[in-house]
Amino acid sequence: MIKRASVLVSVVALTLGLVPAIGSAATLVNFESGYSDNQVLGDGERLLDSSGNLSRVKISTVNDNTMSVEASGGADGGLQGFLNDRNGVYDSEAGRATSSLDGFFLRSTKSLRGDLSKFNPVFSLSFMGGASSVNAEIWDIDGNTSQGSEGWEVIATFKDGSTSSILSPTFMNTYNHSSLNGQAWGFSFDAGGSRIMSLDFLFNGTKTRGIGVAFDNLTVSPVPLPAAGLMLLAGLGALGALGRRRKS
Repeated sequence: MIKRASVLVSVVALTLGLVPAIGSAATLVNFESGYSDNQVLGDGERLLDSSGNLSRVKISTVNDNTMSVEASGGADGGLQGFLNDRNGVYDSEAGRATSSLDGFFLRSTKSLRGDLSKFNPVFSLSFMGGASSVNAEIWDIDGNTSQGSEGWEVIATFKDGSTSSILSPTFMNTYNHSSLNGQAWGFSFDAGGSRIMSLDFLFNGTKTRGIGVAFDNLTVSPVPLPAAGLMLLAGLGALGALGRRRKS
Protein backbone atom coordinates (compact mmCIF):
# COMPACT_ATOMS: atom_id res chain seq x y z
CA MET A 1 0.00 0.00 0.00
CA ILE A 2 2.84 2.38 0.81
CA LYS A 3 4.44 1.63 -2.55
CA ARG A 4 1.20 2.37 -4.38
CA ALA A 5 0.78 5.61 -2.46
CA SER A 6 4.25 6.82 -3.39
CA VAL A 7 3.58 6.00 -7.05
CA LEU A 8 0.27 7.82 -6.83
CA VAL A 9 1.93 10.93 -5.36
CA SER A 10 4.52 10.86 -8.14
CA VAL A 11 1.86 10.60 -10.82
CA VAL A 12 -0.16 13.45 -9.32
CA ALA A 13 2.97 15.61 -9.08
CA LEU A 14 3.73 14.94 -12.72
CA THR A 15 0.14 15.71 -13.71
CA LEU A 16 0.13 19.01 -11.85
CA GLY A 17 3.51 20.00 -13.25
CA LEU A 18 5.22 19.91 -9.85
CA VAL A 19 8.18 17.95 -11.18
CA PRO A 20 10.82 20.38 -12.51
CA ALA A 21 11.08 20.46 -16.30
CA ILE A 22 14.13 18.69 -17.71
CA GLY A 23 16.57 20.90 -19.60
CA SER A 24 14.78 24.13 -18.64
CA ALA A 25 17.92 26.04 -17.63
CA ALA A 26 19.20 28.80 -19.89
CA THR A 27 22.54 28.39 -21.66
CA LEU A 28 25.27 30.98 -21.11
CA VAL A 29 28.01 31.37 -23.71
CA ASN A 30 30.75 33.72 -22.48
CA PHE A 31 33.90 32.09 -23.95
CA GLU A 32 35.45 31.71 -20.49
CA SER A 33 35.97 27.92 -20.53
CA GLY A 34 37.54 25.73 -23.19
CA TYR A 35 38.90 28.54 -25.36
CA SER A 36 42.35 30.05 -25.85
CA ASP A 37 43.51 33.49 -26.97
CA ASN A 38 43.29 34.07 -30.75
CA GLN A 39 41.43 30.80 -31.33
CA VAL A 40 39.68 31.11 -34.71
CA LEU A 41 36.15 29.69 -34.89
CA GLY A 42 35.27 27.75 -38.02
CA ASP A 43 32.06 27.94 -39.99
CA GLY A 44 29.40 25.69 -38.47
CA GLU A 45 31.29 25.18 -35.20
CA ARG A 46 29.29 24.59 -32.02
CA LEU A 47 30.08 27.09 -29.28
CA LEU A 48 31.02 26.03 -25.76
CA ASP A 49 28.88 27.07 -22.80
CA SER A 50 30.24 28.71 -19.65
CA SER A 51 31.24 25.29 -18.29
CA GLY A 52 33.20 24.36 -21.41
CA ASN A 53 30.61 21.90 -22.73
CA LEU A 54 29.22 21.87 -26.26
CA SER A 55 26.13 24.04 -26.45
CA ARG A 56 23.29 23.93 -28.97
CA VAL A 57 24.54 27.19 -30.51
CA LYS A 58 26.36 27.13 -33.85
CA ILE A 59 28.32 29.96 -35.43
CA SER A 60 28.49 30.70 -39.15
CA THR A 61 30.98 33.18 -40.59
CA VAL A 62 31.82 34.80 -43.90
CA ASN A 63 34.93 32.67 -44.01
CA ASP A 64 36.96 30.60 -41.57
CA ASN A 65 39.05 33.57 -40.48
CA THR A 66 36.32 36.07 -39.63
CA MET A 67 35.68 35.52 -35.91
CA SER A 68 38.01 34.45 -33.11
CA VAL A 69 38.19 34.36 -29.33
CA GLU A 70 40.18 37.19 -27.77
CA ALA A 71 41.66 37.51 -24.28
CA SER A 72 40.72 40.85 -22.72
CA GLY A 73 43.10 42.98 -20.72
CA GLY A 74 45.52 43.78 -23.54
CA ALA A 75 46.91 40.24 -23.83
CA ASP A 76 48.24 41.10 -27.32
CA GLY A 77 49.93 44.27 -26.20
CA GLY A 78 46.77 46.30 -26.74
CA LEU A 79 46.85 45.90 -30.51
CA GLN A 80 43.58 43.95 -30.50
CA GLY A 81 41.91 46.02 -27.79
CA PHE A 82 39.42 48.87 -27.84
CA LEU A 83 40.71 51.94 -29.64
CA ASN A 84 39.91 55.39 -28.23
CA ASP A 85 40.03 58.08 -30.88
CA ARG A 86 41.34 60.64 -28.42
CA ASN A 87 45.05 61.00 -29.22
CA GLY A 88 44.93 57.57 -30.86
CA VAL A 89 45.41 55.74 -27.58
CA TYR A 90 43.80 52.56 -26.32
CA ASP A 91 41.25 53.02 -23.61
CA SER A 92 40.81 51.12 -20.35
CA GLU A 93 39.13 48.18 -22.10
CA ALA A 94 42.53 47.25 -23.50
CA GLY A 95 44.33 47.77 -20.22
CA ARG A 96 42.38 45.39 -18.00
CA ALA A 97 39.70 42.74 -18.04
CA THR A 98 36.33 44.43 -17.52
CA SER A 99 33.51 43.09 -15.40
CA SER A 100 31.41 42.54 -18.50
CA LEU A 101 34.03 41.05 -20.79
CA ASP A 102 35.73 38.99 -18.09
CA GLY A 103 38.70 37.06 -19.48
CA PHE A 104 37.62 36.29 -23.06
CA PHE A 105 35.18 37.46 -25.71
CA LEU A 106 34.38 36.84 -29.39
CA ARG A 107 35.71 39.38 -31.88
CA SER A 108 36.24 39.98 -35.57
CA THR A 109 39.65 38.40 -36.15
CA LYS A 110 41.04 41.37 -38.06
CA SER A 111 39.72 44.78 -39.02
CA LEU A 112 37.13 44.15 -41.71
CA ARG A 113 37.46 46.15 -44.93
CA GLY A 114 35.45 46.93 -48.00
CA ASP A 115 31.74 47.15 -48.61
CA LEU A 116 30.39 44.79 -45.96
CA SER A 117 26.96 44.83 -47.59
CA LYS A 118 28.45 42.47 -50.16
CA PHE A 119 29.00 39.73 -47.61
CA ASN A 120 26.66 40.56 -44.76
CA PRO A 121 25.91 39.02 -42.34
CA VAL A 122 29.41 39.21 -40.87
CA PHE A 123 28.50 36.27 -38.62
CA SER A 124 25.40 34.33 -37.62
CA LEU A 125 24.29 32.14 -34.73
CA SER A 126 21.81 29.29 -35.02
CA PHE A 127 20.05 27.51 -32.17
CA MET A 128 19.53 23.76 -32.44
CA GLY A 129 15.90 23.08 -31.53
CA GLY A 130 15.17 26.80 -31.34
CA ALA A 131 15.12 29.22 -28.41
CA SER A 132 12.35 30.98 -26.51
CA SER A 133 14.48 34.07 -25.84
CA VAL A 134 17.99 35.31 -26.59
CA ASN A 135 20.05 38.20 -25.24
CA ALA A 136 23.69 39.27 -25.59
CA GLU A 137 26.05 42.25 -25.75
CA ILE A 138 28.04 43.97 -28.53
CA TRP A 139 30.96 46.41 -28.29
CA ASP A 140 32.54 48.59 -30.94
CA ILE A 141 36.17 47.55 -30.88
CA ASP A 142 38.40 49.62 -33.16
CA GLY A 143 38.67 52.24 -35.87
CA ASN A 144 38.30 56.01 -35.60
CA THR A 145 35.84 58.78 -36.29
CA SER A 146 37.53 59.97 -39.51
CA GLN A 147 36.78 56.60 -41.11
CA GLY A 148 33.05 56.96 -40.50
CA SER A 149 30.49 55.42 -38.18
CA GLU A 150 29.83 51.86 -37.08
CA GLY A 151 26.42 50.35 -36.57
CA TRP A 152 24.99 46.86 -36.40
CA GLU A 153 21.65 45.30 -37.19
CA VAL A 154 20.73 42.07 -35.44
CA ILE A 155 18.04 40.02 -37.21
CA ALA A 156 16.20 37.16 -35.52
CA THR A 157 14.58 34.51 -37.71
CA PHE A 158 11.70 32.51 -36.26
CA LYS A 159 10.51 28.99 -37.00
CA ASP A 160 7.81 30.18 -39.43
CA GLY A 161 10.38 32.17 -41.42
CA SER A 162 9.33 35.56 -40.11
CA THR A 163 12.00 37.97 -38.84
CA SER A 164 12.48 40.76 -36.33
CA SER A 165 15.40 43.19 -36.26
CA ILE A 166 17.05 45.56 -33.79
CA LEU A 167 19.41 48.41 -34.75
CA SER A 168 22.32 49.29 -32.51
CA PRO A 169 23.20 52.88 -31.63
CA THR A 170 25.86 54.53 -33.79
CA PHE A 171 29.36 53.80 -32.52
CA MET A 172 31.68 56.72 -33.26
CA ASN A 173 34.86 55.78 -31.32
CA THR A 174 35.18 59.14 -29.60
CA TYR A 175 35.94 59.72 -25.94
CA ASN A 176 32.40 61.04 -25.49
CA HIS A 177 30.57 58.44 -23.41
CA SER A 178 27.40 58.95 -25.42
CA SER A 179 29.19 57.35 -28.37
CA LEU A 180 29.29 54.01 -26.50
CA ASN A 181 33.04 53.83 -27.06
CA GLY A 182 34.28 50.89 -25.02
CA GLN A 183 30.82 50.27 -23.61
CA ALA A 184 28.39 47.41 -24.11
CA TRP A 185 25.17 47.61 -26.09
CA GLY A 186 22.74 44.94 -24.95
CA PHE A 187 19.91 43.51 -27.04
CA SER A 188 17.28 40.82 -26.55
CA PHE A 189 14.64 38.91 -28.53
CA ASP A 190 11.62 36.99 -27.27
CA ALA A 191 10.00 34.27 -29.38
CA GLY A 192 6.51 35.07 -28.09
CA GLY A 193 5.31 31.47 -28.25
CA SER A 194 7.31 30.65 -31.39
CA ARG A 195 10.97 29.63 -31.71
CA ILE A 196 14.00 31.75 -32.48
CA MET A 197 16.06 29.70 -34.91
CA SER A 198 18.94 32.06 -35.72
CA LEU A 199 20.48 35.52 -35.36
CA ASP A 200 22.29 37.39 -38.14
CA PHE A 201 24.73 40.23 -37.40
CA LEU A 202 24.91 42.77 -40.23
CA PHE A 203 27.14 45.84 -40.41
CA ASN A 204 25.25 48.97 -41.46
CA GLY A 205 27.66 51.84 -40.71
CA THR A 206 29.41 54.15 -43.12
CA LYS A 207 32.94 52.76 -42.69
CA THR A 208 34.74 50.83 -45.39
CA ARG A 209 37.83 50.01 -43.30
CA GLY A 210 38.80 49.62 -39.65
CA ILE A 211 35.56 47.78 -38.88
CA GLY A 212 35.52 45.59 -35.81
CA VAL A 213 33.07 44.14 -33.32
CA ALA A 214 33.21 42.34 -29.98
CA PHE A 215 30.47 39.97 -28.83
CA ASP A 216 29.93 38.39 -25.40
CA ASN A 217 27.54 37.16 -22.71
CA LEU A 218 25.05 35.28 -24.85
CA THR A 219 22.13 33.81 -22.91
CA VAL A 220 19.81 31.38 -24.70
CA SER A 221 16.61 30.20 -23.04
CA PRO A 222 15.27 26.85 -24.27
CA VAL A 223 11.88 26.25 -25.82
CA PRO A 224 9.42 24.93 -23.18
CA LEU A 225 8.67 21.22 -23.17
CA PRO A 226 5.42 20.00 -24.85
CA ALA A 227 2.14 21.37 -23.48
CA ALA A 228 1.02 20.19 -20.04
CA GLY A 229 -2.01 18.58 -21.64
CA LEU A 230 0.11 15.65 -22.79
CA MET A 231 1.44 15.23 -19.25
CA LEU A 232 -2.10 15.38 -17.91
CA LEU A 233 -3.25 12.61 -20.23
CA ALA A 234 -0.28 10.49 -19.26
CA GLY A 235 -0.99 11.08 -15.58
CA LEU A 236 -4.67 10.21 -15.92
CA GLY A 237 -3.76 7.04 -17.79
CA ALA A 238 -1.40 6.01 -15.01
CA LEU A 239 -4.07 6.72 -12.39
CA GLY A 240 -6.55 4.59 -14.34
CA ALA A 241 -4.08 1.73 -14.47
CA LEU A 242 -3.56 1.93 -10.71
CA GLY A 243 -7.32 1.85 -10.16
CA ARG A 244 -7.72 -1.28 -12.27
CA ARG A 245 -4.91 -2.99 -10.36
CA ARG A 246 -6.56 -2.21 -7.02
CA LYS A 247 -9.87 -3.69 -8.19
CA SER A 248 -8.21 -6.86 -9.38
